[in-house]
Amino acid sequence: MDNPFTISVGEPLTIFIGRKELRERILDVILFGKTEFQTTLIKGVRGIGKTVLSREIITEATKQGAHGIFIPAMDFDKLEPAVLNGLAQWVDEVTLSKITFSINLGIVSTSSEFTASYAARGDLYTDGKKLLDALHAKNKWIIIAIDEVQAHVQAIADFVATYQQWLGDGYKVMLIMNGVADEIDELLTNKSVTFMRRAKQAKLVSLNDFEEIANVYQTAFSKKNVGLSIEKAKYLAKLSKGYPYAVQLIGYFLWEQSNSGHEISNEQINQALVSVKSSLNTNVYRLMLSTRSPRDIDFLKAMIIDTKQDTDIVESSAVIEKLNADNSYYSQYRNRLIEAGLIKSVGYGKLAFVFPWFDEYLLRDELLPETEEFA
Repeated sequence: MDNPFTISVGEPLTIFIGRKELRERILDVILFGKTEFQTTLIKGVRGIGKTVLSREIITEATKQGAHGIFIPAMDFDKLEPAVLNGLAQWVDEVTLSKITFSINLGIVSTSSEFTASYAARGDLYTDGKKLLDALHAKNKWIIIAIDEVQAHVQAIADFVATYQQWLGDGYKVMLIMNGVADEIDELLTNKSVTFMRRAKQAKLVSLNDFEEIANVYQTAFSKKNVGLSIEKAKYLAKLSKGYPYAVQLIGYFLWEQSNSGHEISNEQINQALVSVKSSLNTNVYRLMLSTRSPRDIDFLKAMIIDTKQDTDIVESSAVIEKLNADNSYYSQYRNRLIEAGLIKSVGYGKLAFVFPWFDEYLLRDELLPETEEFA
């Protein structure tokens, strides 16, 4: 049986946890014609579930009769041909063969491709309009989801301008773009895409329903005929802090450790957690901190408390004391790091890290931390 918690790049997850309310509100556009989320920006830190949510929306929309186009993180010079290829795949062969495009593609069929050179020579608005006309006759919604946008790429701004024209022409087209908060915020400062400032923004945060996460673990492992007690499932859910990538990693490595017909042991949990921490350090934490300023990192380190305590909540007064800073300085960096999604407020004058074992990574300077054993 395939591992349902796959961590391969580009592989869609077979398990979807949380975000159901946001997904349904976005899907209301095609189901009920509500336009609030017709143009949506989804932002959040690495591993928070932006790509999974975008893919899930496309999947569900397709089930409802819409035509979905998911454009993965890519060389964005290929964005225009990717959009046209996505539109063309939904147009029947006969209609497609009758369309004259702005560049010569030879004999056009659903197997034809707009290539990377199109961006330099083609007219995306005009060619896309011809494809949309063919789809508009079927009264079908088109959902375009672009993964991991990058603010500095001109192709993104050019596409947004074209999308705005298509909206003005009355086509039933939706746009979902996701990316890390810094990229989305920078994109919105671009004067050529001021239209996007009116888009609905959704900031993803960690999941807070540990019961649901525990149930997902139990259900998944039961299909492999592997025993996982509710106590252990809840323990693993709590360890993840609801961070989706950690939830996924825990499930993946534990699945690899487990054996059909047997209960998951404490030793298997501890071995899996070693791999989980290593993957988080390499794939997430190292990259996150590489973009932060030295003062950001000083603030994060000042939040680290005695690991022997049962809580990971730190008082603001303790952070201010460690930094030897005033309230203004504290507030500036507190707000920066909350907006970046690295820390969160958990009550008046109290902070906590968003990610599991993040404090250990900060302390050990990229060294693999020791495993917290389950006993």
